[in-house]
Amino acid sequence: MTIIAPSRLRELRIAAGLTQTALGKELGVGKARVSQMERAGEGLDRLSTLEKLASILGVTIEDLRQPEGAPSKVGHRRQAPEASAAGTPLSSLSPLQQAAVQALVAACASRQLSDRRLVELLGEWHGLA
Repeated sequence: MTIIAPSRLRELRIAAGLTQTALGKELGVGKARVSQMERAGEGLDRLSTLEKLASILGVTIEDLRQPEGAPSKVGHRRQAPEASAAGTPLSSLSPLQQAAVQALVAACASRQLSDRRLVELLGEWHGLA
């Protein structure tokens, strides 16, 4: 029996800015396995898998169990202080600015925004373009 909705896994993965390949690498499985997890929920009934997913995505197991679209604090583990735009540490940005940066990264991960366009937008945002 699947403990979390497969669509919730996909939603949280994208929000964390990860591709299926990147998530698979961190889980120690291939992209095809991640795809199976997101489509059919295969393997999402194991506590050890849920613990790994929660750690990688920077969420709690309870966040994983919420329905699709439920609020969560995704990706906190991924916000390294060294991550920056124009030399500004992400941690020094306001919560709204951090959310904007995360949304841009998620758009890139889901192929809605190219890496080049992201750099252009960040440059414009910081007055560098």
